[in-house]
Amino acid sequence: INQLFSASIDSILIADANGVITQVNPAAEKMLGYAKEELIGEQAKFLYASEEEFEMVSSIIGTTGEFKGEIVNRTKSGKEITTYLSANFLFDEKGDVMGMMGISRDITANVLIQTQYEQLVNTVPDVIYSTDMDGNFTYVNDTITRVFGYDPKELIGTLFSDIIHKPHLAEVEKHYKN
Repeated sequence: INQLFSASIDSILIADANGVITQVNPAAEKMLGYAKEELIGEQAKFLYASEEEFEMVSSIIGTTGEFKGEIVNRTKSGKEITTYLSANFLFDEKGDVMGMMGISRDITANVLIQTQYEQLVNTVPDVIYSTDMDGNFTYVNDTITRVFGYDPKELIGTLFSDIIHKPHLAEVEKHYKN
């Protein structure tokens, strides 16, 4: 297990029941810019860019026993990075909470690419959309509002055929049946 902990390319931090960091792997040191000795003994809370986000994650873990989602961490240099965190309680042999483990990956570049993509898609003059195999909208860009007056959010999950003019409906339905 120690080899897995040390060899993981994802950051792994383990904290005791009071939130004090007790173990970190090399990937955590690299991602956060801290040496292991600088992290061990510190409250995990200081790695969050905002106290509100730390409180929110703590509340979810306290209620459900786990958390999965994006958070913003602050590195030693002060840089804020977006990470995907998967965290859960650790239990002793009696079933009592003895601490928490968090595994995270820096997804800052992915988030930037996604933001740039959304900006590009929402500035083109054409309506861009995607549907599932049944014809339900799964994505609609903001241009739909200007062109047809629909709010993109109201269309998600709606059947494409519900907004097609009746003379074209048979052709559209044929497309989704094939």
